[in-house]
Amino acid sequence: MKSDRPSTATSTFLIVEDDHELAELLAEVIQPAGSVTICHSAEEALARCRHFPGEFDLALIDMNLPDARGVTIVRELCELSPSTLLFLMSGGIEGEELAAAMNTPVEGFIRKPFLPGEVRHRIEHALERRSRLSQQWQILEDYEIGLHQRTRSLRRAQQATLLALAKLAESRDPETGRHVDRVAVYCRTVADWLRGNGHFTDVLSDEYVENLFLTSPLHDIGKVGIPDEVLLKPGRLTPDEFEVMKTHTLIGSRVLDSAMEMMGEASSMLAMAREIVRSHHERWDGKGYPDGLESGRIPLAARIVTVVDNYDALRTRRVYKPAFSQKETRTIMRNNAGGQFDPLLLHALEACDQRLQLLAHELDDTEDEQDDTATQAASA
Repeated sequence: MKSDRPSTATSTFLIVEDDHELAELLAEVIQPAGSVTICHSAEEALARCRHFPGEFDLALIDMNLPDARGVTIVRELCELSPSTLLFLMSGGIEGEELAAAMNTPVEGFIRKPFLPGEVRHRIEHALERRSRLSQQWQILEDYEIGLHQRTRSLRRAQQATLLALAKLAESRDPETGRHVDRVAVYCRTVADWLRGNGHFTDVLSDEYVENLFLTSPLHDIGKVGIPDEVLLKPGRLTPDEFEVMKTHTLIGSRVLDSAMEMMGEASSMLAMAREIVRSHHERWDGKGYPDGLESGRIPLAARIVTVVDNYDALRTRRVYKPAFSQKETRTIMRNNAGGQFDPLLLHALEACDQRLQLLAHELDDTEDEQDDTATQAASA
């Protein structure tokens, strides 16, 4: 039965007590604090809680009901309504009953016959404590939300900065077209194939692959420091000019070193960017530059960029060469497996062949060339 007494309070209480007179008396004691529902059996109480889970703020449960032990009800109520505060009531709890009760998440025990003032005090104290805890949890939740938003904003700022840097490097070399865009999606495609086939699963986390996608376009950022007469030379470079060109790996890595020092804290994104910028011209056989690293000593991200960067360079037209066919590109790169390229990564690249061709079509340089032609015509 439910008490018909009016109440303006917001707390909701459940009394589970088979003694009708005692239940009404208890309801009268706690009624000023909120609305009260009375159930005279375990079956009735559990049915109510199953139908309205989370309805009650606090429940007072008799330890010795005719159809169930109070401990049993407590355990079921904990599953049905974890937020409800639970009190057990008994004329005396001893031995095994006390041990069983202590192993349940009850707020406390009320001894019968009870003192009205003590019952009110304990209930008010329990509700106040829960309110404080709720406020503290809300503060923590708000802090976590704010921290997540700040972290997301910082990551967006980092991404925008990296993109701007990549576009800056790209602007120095008009021959590259959408090269950096293709490198990014090709790298992610190869990385996804690798982890999908059980390779480098301890390294290729979601964060790692995302960072690879975001930072791979920076691989040639150091070219902003290369003189125009070397960078934009239409023919083959002389040995001295090539030595100058090779310094773009060191120029780029120094730029990122400075960025990391200014941050004053670890950044997995910038750390990967530095690895790629410095090491994407290293060779599997150790004959690359600038550090002469070989095989597994070359960072994985840089090794992935190496095969992808060379693949796209071979497949697209440059001022000094035509675009090679897929078959020609595969032959050239296979001849360098174990020399310039990590054999496993070259195999992964070939396994993604059809996907890469589709992506290449979507990111075709001819669209940019058409845009440039239209712009020139309009300005003529």
